[in-house]
Amino acid sequence: MKKKRLLFGAVDIGYRIEHYTKFIHEEFSDKLEVESFSKYVLAKDHFETKYTFTCEIYKKSNFYVYIYLFLFFLRALIRYDIFHFLSGELILTYKYRDLELFLYKLLGKKVIMHFVGADIRSVKYSKWKNDNLKTYLETKINPFPMSDENQLKLINLSKKYADKIIVSTPDLLQIIPDAIYIPVFIDIENFQKIADYKFDKKLPLKILHSPSNKSIKGSTYIIDQLMPLKEMNGIQVEVVIPKKTFDDCNKYYVLSRYELINEMKKSHFLIDQLSIGWYGLQSIEALILGNVVFCYIEDTNIKYLFPNTPIINLNAVNLESVIKENINLSYTNNIVEDNIEWVKKWHTIKSYKNIFYDLWLSK
Repeated sequence: MKKKRLLFGAVDIGYRIEHYTKFIHEEFSDKLEVESFSKYVLAKDHFETKYTFTCEIYKKSNFYVYIYLFLFFLRALIRYDIFHFLSGELILTYKYRDLELFLYKLLGKKVIMHFVGADIRSVKYSKWKNDNLKTYLETKINPFPMSDENQLKLINLSKKYADKIIVSTPDLLQIIPDAIYIPVFIDIENFQKIADYKFDKKLPLKILHSPSNKSIKGSTYIIDQLMPLKEMNGIQVEVVIPKKTFDDCNKYYVLSRYELINEMKKSHFLIDQLSIGWYGLQSIEALILGNVVFCYIEDTNIKYLFPNTPIINLNAVNLESVIKENINLSYTNNIVEDNIEWVKKWHTIKSYKNIFYDLWLSK
Protein backbone atom coordinates (compact mmCIF):
# COMPACT_ATOMS: atom_id res chain seq x y z
CA MET A 1 0.00 0.00 0.00
CA LYS A 2 1.32 3.43 -0.95
CA LYS A 3 2.15 5.63 2.03
CA LYS A 4 -0.11 8.58 2.68
CA ARG A 5 1.45 11.99 3.23
CA LEU A 6 0.44 14.04 6.28
CA LEU A 7 1.14 17.68 7.08
CA PHE A 8 0.97 19.18 10.58
CA GLY A 9 0.40 22.93 10.76
CA ALA A 10 0.26 25.77 11.11
CA VAL A 11 0.69 26.89 14.74
CA ASP A 12 2.31 24.70 17.38
CA ILE A 13 0.58 25.26 20.73
CA GLY A 14 1.87 23.10 23.57
CA TYR A 15 4.88 21.74 21.66
CA ARG A 16 2.72 19.09 19.99
CA ILE A 17 3.99 18.91 16.42
CA GLU A 18 7.46 17.44 17.00
CA HIS A 19 6.00 14.98 19.50
CA TYR A 20 3.27 13.84 17.10
CA THR A 21 5.81 13.58 14.28
CA LYS A 22 8.07 11.38 16.40
CA PHE A 23 5.08 9.18 17.23
CA ILE A 24 4.29 8.69 13.54
CA HIS A 25 7.91 7.77 12.79
CA GLU A 26 7.86 5.19 15.59
CA GLU A 27 4.40 3.70 15.08
CA PHE A 28 3.17 4.38 11.53
CA SER A 29 6.29 4.82 9.39
CA ASP A 30 5.15 2.01 7.09
CA LYS A 31 1.87 3.81 6.40
CA LEU A 32 2.55 7.54 6.73
CA GLU A 33 5.08 10.11 5.60
CA VAL A 34 4.92 13.20 7.78
CA GLU A 35 6.10 16.78 7.45
CA SER A 36 5.29 19.94 9.39
CA PHE A 37 4.83 23.65 8.81
CA SER A 38 4.70 26.49 11.33
CA LYS A 39 4.04 30.21 11.03
CA TYR A 40 5.70 30.84 14.40
CA VAL A 41 8.99 29.58 15.81
CA LEU A 42 9.93 29.96 19.46
CA ALA A 43 13.43 31.13 20.29
CA LYS A 44 15.85 28.27 20.93
CA ASP A 45 16.57 29.52 24.43
CA HIS A 46 12.84 29.25 25.19
CA PHE A 47 12.37 25.73 23.88
CA GLU A 48 13.90 24.21 20.79
CA THR A 49 11.47 22.55 18.40
CA LYS A 50 11.82 21.34 14.83
CA TYR A 51 9.60 21.76 11.77
CA THR A 52 10.08 20.77 8.15
CA PHE A 53 9.03 24.20 6.88
CA THR A 54 8.57 27.57 8.55
CA CYS A 55 7.36 31.03 7.61
CA GLU A 56 7.80 33.34 10.57
CA ILE A 57 5.05 35.77 9.70
CA TYR A 58 6.04 38.43 12.24
CA LYS A 59 9.63 38.53 11.03
CA LYS A 60 8.95 38.87 7.30
CA SER A 61 7.32 41.53 5.17
CA ASN A 62 3.65 41.11 4.28
CA PHE A 63 4.57 40.70 0.62
CA TYR A 64 6.99 37.88 1.40
CA VAL A 65 4.47 36.15 3.69
CA TYR A 66 1.61 36.27 1.17
CA ILE A 67 3.77 34.94 -1.68
CA TYR A 68 5.34 32.21 0.47
CA LEU A 69 2.01 31.03 1.90
CA PHE A 70 0.35 31.00 -1.52
CA LEU A 71 3.14 28.97 -3.11
CA PHE A 72 3.36 26.63 -0.13
CA PHE A 73 -0.41 26.11 -0.29
CA LEU A 74 -0.25 25.15 -3.98
CA ARG A 75 2.54 22.70 -3.20
CA ALA A 76 0.57 21.27 -0.26
CA LEU A 77 -2.51 20.66 -2.44
CA ILE A 78 -0.42 18.46 -4.68
CA ARG A 79 1.78 16.78 -2.08
CA TYR A 80 -0.34 15.87 0.98
CA ASP A 81 -3.27 13.55 1.53
CA ILE A 82 -3.97 14.47 5.16
CA PHE A 83 -3.90 17.86 6.89
CA HIS A 84 -3.84 18.06 10.69
CA PHE A 85 -4.34 21.71 11.66
CA LEU A 86 -3.81 22.92 15.22
CA SER A 87 -5.34 25.92 16.95
CA GLY A 88 -7.61 26.87 14.08
CA GLU A 89 -4.72 28.02 11.89
CA LEU A 90 -4.60 26.96 8.24
CA ILE A 91 -1.89 27.64 5.67
CA LEU A 92 -3.45 30.76 4.17
CA THR A 93 -4.63 33.80 6.12
CA TYR A 94 -7.99 33.69 7.91
CA LYS A 95 -9.64 35.67 5.08
CA TYR A 96 -9.32 32.64 2.82
CA ARG A 97 -10.26 29.89 5.30
CA ASP A 98 -13.47 28.98 3.51
CA LEU A 99 -11.75 28.77 0.12
CA GLU A 100 -8.85 26.75 1.52
CA LEU A 101 -11.11 24.24 3.26
CA PHE A 102 -13.39 24.02 0.22
CA LEU A 103 -10.43 23.13 -2.03
CA TYR A 104 -9.26 20.40 0.35
CA LYS A 105 -12.74 18.91 0.29
CA LEU A 106 -13.03 19.25 -3.49
CA LEU A 107 -9.73 17.41 -4.01
CA GLY A 108 -10.60 14.62 -1.57
CA LYS A 109 -8.06 15.57 1.10
CA LYS A 110 -8.56 14.48 4.71
CA VAL A 111 -8.74 17.44 7.10
CA ILE A 112 -8.46 17.32 10.89
CA MET A 113 -9.12 20.46 12.92
CA HIS A 114 -7.52 20.33 16.37
CA PHE A 115 -8.70 23.04 18.77
CA VAL A 116 -6.76 23.73 21.95
CA GLY A 117 -8.56 26.52 23.84
CA ALA A 118 -8.35 30.20 23.02
CA ASP A 119 -8.83 29.43 19.33
CA ILE A 120 -12.55 28.82 19.96
CA ARG A 121 -12.95 30.13 23.54
CA SER A 122 -13.85 33.83 23.50
CA VAL A 123 -11.45 36.35 25.02
CA LYS A 124 -14.40 38.25 26.51
CA TYR A 125 -15.80 35.06 28.01
CA SER A 126 -12.45 34.09 29.54
CA LYS A 127 -11.64 37.58 30.82
CA TRP A 128 -15.04 38.14 32.46
CA LYS A 129 -14.81 34.76 34.16
CA ASN A 130 -11.28 35.53 35.35
CA ASP A 131 -12.27 38.96 36.71
CA ASN A 132 -15.46 37.72 38.39
CA LEU A 133 -14.52 34.29 39.64
CA LYS A 134 -16.40 34.40 42.93
CA THR A 135 -19.56 35.61 41.21
CA TYR A 136 -19.19 32.89 38.60
CA LEU A 137 -18.70 30.19 41.23
CA GLU A 138 -21.95 31.27 42.90
CA THR A 139 -24.09 31.60 39.76
CA LYS A 140 -22.32 29.55 37.05
CA ILE A 141 -23.48 32.27 34.67
CA ASN A 142 -21.22 34.15 32.25
CA PRO A 143 -22.77 37.09 30.35
CA PHE A 144 -20.62 36.38 27.28
CA PRO A 145 -20.98 33.40 24.90
CA MET A 146 -18.11 30.88 24.95
CA SER A 147 -17.21 31.69 21.33
CA ASP A 148 -17.21 35.01 19.51
CA GLU A 149 -18.55 35.66 16.00
CA ASN A 150 -15.28 34.90 14.17
CA GLN A 151 -14.74 31.75 16.18
CA LEU A 152 -18.25 30.55 15.38
CA LYS A 153 -17.52 31.06 11.68
CA LEU A 154 -14.38 28.91 12.05
CA ILE A 155 -16.33 26.24 13.95
CA ASN A 156 -19.06 26.14 11.30
CA LEU A 157 -16.50 25.89 8.51
CA SER A 158 -14.78 23.06 10.38
CA LYS A 159 -18.05 21.19 10.81
CA LYS A 160 -18.78 21.63 7.11
CA TYR A 161 -15.41 20.65 5.66
CA ALA A 162 -13.30 18.78 8.25
CA ASP A 163 -13.37 14.99 8.46
CA LYS A 164 -12.65 15.06 12.20
CA ILE A 165 -12.62 17.72 14.93
CA ILE A 166 -10.48 17.31 18.06
CA VAL A 167 -10.50 19.32 21.29
CA SER A 168 -7.78 19.29 23.93
CA THR A 169 -9.87 20.29 26.97
CA PRO A 170 -13.32 18.91 27.85
CA ASP A 171 -14.95 22.33 28.31
CA LEU A 172 -14.64 22.78 24.54
CA LEU A 173 -17.11 19.93 24.12
CA GLN A 174 -19.74 22.43 25.25
CA ILE A 175 -18.91 24.37 22.08
CA ILE A 176 -18.52 21.36 19.75
CA PRO A 177 -20.36 18.43 21.38
CA ASP A 178 -19.54 15.96 18.60
CA ALA A 179 -15.79 16.66 18.71
CA ILE A 180 -13.30 14.05 19.90
CA TYR A 181 -11.67 14.85 23.24
CA ILE A 182 -7.99 13.90 23.23
CA PRO A 183 -5.95 15.08 26.24
CA VAL A 184 -2.61 16.84 26.29
CA PHE A 185 0.36 14.48 25.90
CA ILE A 186 3.92 14.57 27.16
CA ASP A 187 7.00 12.77 25.88
CA ILE A 188 8.17 11.55 29.30
CA GLU A 189 11.51 10.20 28.09
CA ASN A 190 12.43 13.44 26.34
CA PHE A 191 11.10 15.56 29.20
CA GLN A 192 13.22 13.73 31.77
CA LYS A 193 16.30 14.34 29.62
CA ILE A 194 15.50 18.05 29.43
CA ALA A 195 14.77 18.26 33.16
CA ASP A 196 17.93 16.33 34.03
CA TYR A 197 15.77 14.80 36.77
CA LYS A 198 17.81 16.29 39.62
CA PHE A 199 15.55 17.99 42.14
CA ASP A 200 16.53 20.78 44.50
CA LYS A 201 13.66 20.80 47.00
CA LYS A 202 14.66 22.57 50.20
CA LEU A 203 12.80 24.44 52.91
CA PRO A 204 10.90 26.71 52.89
CA LEU A 205 8.16 24.87 51.02
CA LYS A 206 7.80 26.64 47.69
CA ILE A 207 4.36 27.23 46.14
CA LEU A 208 4.82 28.06 42.45
CA HIS A 209 2.34 29.83 40.18
CA SER A 210 3.72 30.77 36.77
CA PRO A 211 0.98 31.48 34.22
CA SER A 212 1.65 32.31 30.60
CA ASN A 213 -1.02 35.00 30.91
CA LYS A 214 -2.42 36.21 34.24
CA SER A 215 -5.65 37.49 32.65
CA ILE A 216 -7.10 34.01 32.18
CA LYS A 217 -5.61 32.04 35.08
CA GLY A 218 -7.15 33.67 38.16
CA SER A 219 -3.72 34.88 39.23
CA THR A 220 -4.96 37.96 41.08
CA TYR A 221 -6.78 35.77 43.60
CA ILE A 222 -3.60 33.78 44.21
CA ILE A 223 -1.59 36.94 44.78
CA ASP A 224 -4.13 38.45 47.16
CA GLN A 225 -4.65 35.33 49.25
CA LEU A 226 -1.26 33.65 49.29
CA MET A 227 1.48 36.24 48.79
CA PRO A 228 1.11 37.70 52.33
CA LEU A 229 1.53 34.24 53.91
CA LYS A 230 4.88 33.21 55.31
CA GLU A 231 3.78 30.02 57.01
CA MET A 232 0.95 27.49 56.96
CA ASN A 233 0.20 25.08 59.78
CA GLY A 234 3.52 26.04 61.35
CA ILE A 235 5.47 25.24 58.18
CA GLN A 236 7.51 27.97 56.51
CA VAL A 237 6.33 28.64 52.98
CA GLU A 238 7.37 30.84 50.08
CA VAL A 239 5.02 31.76 47.26
CA VAL A 240 6.97 31.98 44.00
CA ILE A 241 5.38 34.04 41.21
CA PRO A 242 7.68 35.36 38.46
CA LYS A 243 7.29 39.13 38.72
CA LYS A 244 7.28 39.92 35.02
CA THR A 245 4.05 37.98 34.64
CA PHE A 246 2.23 40.77 36.41
CA ASP A 247 4.04 43.73 34.88
CA ASP A 248 2.51 43.00 31.49
CA CYS A 249 -0.55 40.77 31.29
CA ASN A 250 -0.13 40.51 27.52
CA LYS A 251 3.35 39.07 27.74
CA TYR A 252 3.30 35.34 27.08
CA TYR A 253 5.96 32.89 28.21
CA VAL A 254 7.49 35.11 30.89
CA LEU A 255 9.68 32.16 31.77
CA SER A 256 11.12 30.03 29.02
CA ARG A 257 10.11 26.40 29.20
CA TYR A 258 13.61 25.57 30.41
CA GLU A 259 13.39 28.18 33.18
CA LEU A 260 9.95 26.96 34.23
CA ILE A 261 11.20 23.37 34.48
CA ASN A 262 14.02 24.54 36.77
CA GLU A 263 11.50 26.37 38.97
CA MET A 264 9.33 23.26 39.21
CA LYS A 265 12.35 21.19 40.21
CA LYS A 266 12.81 23.51 43.20
CA SER A 267 9.11 23.79 44.08
CA HIS A 268 6.97 21.55 46.28
CA PHE A 269 3.54 22.76 45.14
CA LEU A 270 2.23 24.15 41.89
CA ILE A 271 -1.01 26.06 41.30
CA ASP A 272 -1.97 25.75 37.64
CA GLN A 273 -5.03 28.02 37.33
CA LEU A 274 -8.28 29.05 39.02
CA SER A 275 -10.36 30.10 36.02
CA ILE A 276 -10.22 27.94 32.89
CA GLY A 277 -11.54 24.84 34.60
CA TRP A 278 -9.07 22.17 33.46
CA TYR A 279 -5.38 21.32 33.81
CA GLY A 280 -2.74 21.61 31.12
CA LEU A 281 0.76 20.53 30.22
CA GLN A 282 2.29 22.50 33.10
CA SER A 283 0.37 20.40 35.62
CA ILE A 284 1.55 17.18 34.01
CA GLU A 285 5.17 18.33 33.99
CA ALA A 286 4.92 19.43 37.62
CA LEU A 287 3.57 16.01 38.66
CA ILE A 288 6.56 14.30 37.06
CA LEU A 289 8.89 16.69 38.89
CA GLY A 290 7.45 15.83 42.30
CA ASN A 291 5.07 18.73 42.85
CA VAL A 292 1.71 18.49 44.56
CA VAL A 293 -0.50 20.11 41.91
CA PHE A 294 -3.57 22.27 42.54
CA CYS A 295 -5.96 23.33 39.79
CA TYR A 296 -9.53 24.48 39.41
CA ILE A 297 -11.65 21.80 37.73
CA GLU A 298 -15.01 23.07 36.51
CA ASP A 299 -17.98 21.09 37.90
CA THR A 300 -19.09 20.11 34.41
CA ASN A 301 -15.61 18.76 33.64
CA ILE A 302 -15.17 16.55 36.71
CA LYS A 303 -16.72 13.59 34.90
CA TYR A 304 -13.80 13.69 32.44
CA LEU A 305 -11.13 13.26 35.11
CA PHE A 306 -9.19 10.03 34.74
CA PRO A 307 -9.25 7.51 37.61
CA ASN A 308 -6.98 8.37 40.55
CA THR A 309 -6.15 11.82 39.21
CA PRO A 310 -3.46 13.20 41.56
CA ILE A 311 -4.37 16.84 40.83
CA ILE A 312 -6.16 18.53 43.75
CA ASN A 313 -9.22 20.58 42.88
CA LEU A 314 -9.61 24.07 44.37
CA ASN A 315 -11.16 27.41 43.49
CA ALA A 316 -10.94 31.14 44.22
CA VAL A 317 -13.06 30.77 47.38
CA ASN A 318 -11.41 27.79 49.08
CA LEU A 319 -7.89 28.38 47.74
CA GLU A 320 -6.12 28.95 51.05
CA SER A 321 -8.01 26.32 53.03
CA VAL A 322 -7.44 23.55 50.48
CA ILE A 323 -3.71 24.26 50.34
CA LYS A 324 -3.53 24.27 54.14
CA GLU A 325 -5.32 20.92 54.22
CA ASN A 326 -2.65 19.47 51.94
CA ILE A 327 0.42 21.37 53.12
CA ASN A 328 1.71 18.37 55.02
CA LEU A 329 1.96 16.29 51.85
CA SER A 330 5.71 15.90 51.56
CA TYR A 331 7.76 15.06 48.52
CA THR A 332 8.76 11.37 48.33
CA ASN A 333 10.01 9.14 45.55
CA ASN A 334 6.78 7.16 45.84
CA ILE A 335 4.75 10.21 44.88
CA VAL A 336 6.88 10.73 41.78
CA GLU A 337 6.69 7.07 40.81
CA ASP A 338 2.91 7.00 41.23
CA ASN A 339 2.55 10.24 39.27
CA ILE A 340 4.68 8.95 36.41
CA GLU A 341 2.65 5.76 36.18
CA TRP A 342 -0.55 7.80 36.07
CA VAL A 343 0.86 10.12 33.39
CA LYS A 344 2.07 7.16 31.32
CA LYS A 345 -1.40 5.64 31.37
CA TRP A 346 -3.43 8.74 30.53
CA HIS A 347 -1.16 11.42 29.06
CA THR A 348 1.24 9.65 26.70
CA ILE A 349 0.42 9.50 23.03
CA LYS A 350 1.15 5.78 22.61
CA SER A 351 -1.76 4.98 24.92
CA TYR A 352 -4.00 6.43 22.19
CA LYS A 353 -2.46 4.62 19.22
CA ASN A 354 -5.75 3.10 18.04
CA ILE A 355 -7.49 6.48 18.16
CA PHE A 356 -4.80 8.09 16.01
CA TYR A 357 -4.81 5.20 13.58
CA ASP A 358 -8.51 5.81 13.06
CA LEU A 359 -7.99 9.57 12.92
CA TRP A 360 -5.30 9.55 10.25
CA LEU A 361 -5.67 6.29 8.37
CA SER A 362 -9.31 5.22 8.39
CA LYS A 363 -11.36 6.13 5.31
